[in-house]
Amino acid sequence: MKNLAIQQDKQIAEYLKLLREFRVPYTYVIKGNKRVVTPHDITDFQEISLRIDSLNIKRSELWYIRTFQQSIQNRNILQNFTNTAKPYFSVLDKIYLKPEKVVAIDLNEAYHNAAKRIGIYDNDLLNKSEKVSKGAKRVAFGSLATKTITETYNGDSFEYDYQQKETAPIYFAIANEVSNVMIECINKLNCIGFYTDCIYAYESEKESILDFLASKNIQNKIEGEYEYCTIIENKMTFYADNEIKKVLFFEKFNSEKNTKNKEILKQIEEIDFDFFDLLKRKKQCERKRE
Repeated sequence: MKNLAIQQDKQIAEYLKLLREFRVPYTYVIKGNKRVVTPHDITDFQEISLRIDSLNIKRSELWYIRTFQQSIQNRNILQNFTNTAKPYFSVLDKIYLKPEKVVAIDLNEAYHNAAKRIGIYDNDLLNKSEKVSKGAKRVAFGSLATKTITETYNGDSFEYDYQQKETAPIYFAIANEVSNVMIECINKLNCIGFYTDCIYAYESEKESILDFLASKNIQNKIEGEYEYCTIIENKMTFYADNEIKKVLFFEKFNSEKNTKNKEILKQIEEIDFDFFDLLKRKKQCERKRE
C-alpha cells in the first residue's frame, strides 16, 4: 500500500512538472487521500484524478468511515465543540539525562476511549465501532479534520488556499481529551513527556505512572523499553543494543531546561561512546569542582 502511494504521488509530481514546463495553467487539489489536477486548457492536457491508497485499513472497513461521518452530521454535535482549541500533540517537559532505562507507555485505543468519554458516540455508532479495527477508527477520527489544499498556477506564479473541514473542532476535542490526561500525568509525576497517546518516562517512574492511569480507569500497555535516551532541544533519540531505535521531534518543549545539558549534549553527536560512562565522568567532574 505504502509503495503504491509513493508511486502515485510521483506520477502526480511528474504531471505537474510537465504542465509547468509548458506553462499550462492548472488547479491542483489535495483533499485527504484524493489528488486532482485540472489543466485550465484541456485541449492538449487532460484532468487526472487519483485516490492515494495509503490508508492502512481494509477496503471492507471503508463503510465505517462513511457511517461515522454521517452519524456526526445527522446528530449535529458540532455545536457542542465550536470553541475547541487546537491541542498539543506532543510535549517534552522534563529535560534531563539519567543513566536509566526509558519506558514508553501507550494508552490503549486512546482516541476511541476519549471519544466515548466526551459523548461523540451514540449507542448505534459505538456498536458499529466495535466491529472494525483500530486503524479504521483512527482514520474515521482523522477524517473529521481533513484539509483541502488548492494550488493554482497561472503560467507564471502560484496561489495557495488552505481549508480545514468544519468538523475539525470535534477532532480537536477528542485530541484535547487525550492531551489533558497526558499533561496531568506530566504535572503530577516525573514523566519526560508525551507523544500523541504515548507517555515517556524513566523506568523508576513506571509504577507511579501505571497507578495514575489505573486510578483514571485508562487501560495501557508498555509499548517499548530503551536502554537510554538523549535530548537535544525538541529532539529525543532512543537507543537500544548500541543503535538508534527511534527519533521523535516534539512540538512543545521547555527550552529553559535544555541549558544544563548543553555541555554533554555537544558530545552526543553519534553513538560511538559509552553513555553511562560519560555520565559517571561528568558527575566526577562536578564533584571535583565542589
